[in-house]
Amino acid sequence: MECSFGLTGTDFVLLASDMSAGRSIIQMKSDENKIKALGPHLAMAYGGEPGDTNNFADYVERNMRLYHIR
Repeated sequence: MECSFGLTGTDFVLLASDMSAGRSIIQMKSDENKIKALGPHLAMAYGGEPGDTNNFADYVERNMRLYHIR
């Protein structure tokens, strides 16, 4: 079971996520980073299948860069 959450305050944001990656009852990795920095003031927490979510996070990051350039 995966867990990610975020808290916002008046002048801060706190993102937290577990670091385990597994399927069914098998834990494949215990050091998977599930928070992706998209910019100096922007971050994204994600969860799901390990390969799919990493590719999706990279896709979002690159699209954000493209829209910034445009």
